[in-house]
Amino acid sequence: MGYTHEYRREYGNIAFYAGSFTPELQFRTNTVAVLYDQDGGTMLKHGEPDKVRQWLKKYEGTLPAEMVRLVVVEFPADYPVSDLNAMINTSGSAPFHVDRASKGDYKPE
Repeated sequence: MGYTHEYRREYGNIAFYAGSFTPELQFRTNTVAVLYDQDGGTMLKHGEPDKVRQWLKKYEGTLPAEMVRLVVVEFPADYPVSDLNAMINTSGSAPFHVDRASKGDYKPE
């Protein structure tokens, strides 16, 4: 078994696990933020909203000019973890999930 990273639903919140062999809890939150490039849909960072925003602030001036259309979007606590996992495992799928969440076009968990 290789490296695993996945979101899970726990105690009404979203938990993120990562690691080799036996994934360990990295954090638990009621919303998940995603930082992605609007032009290509590439996700650069995901996790707790404050930490994602801190990462963007830290690296904003050092990122290549072609990555100027970066956006942070927060997903609600009831957004399906299966969709969050699909987003972090499928390159370029962030815009689809952002659009879906903004329209409320998902089955809340």
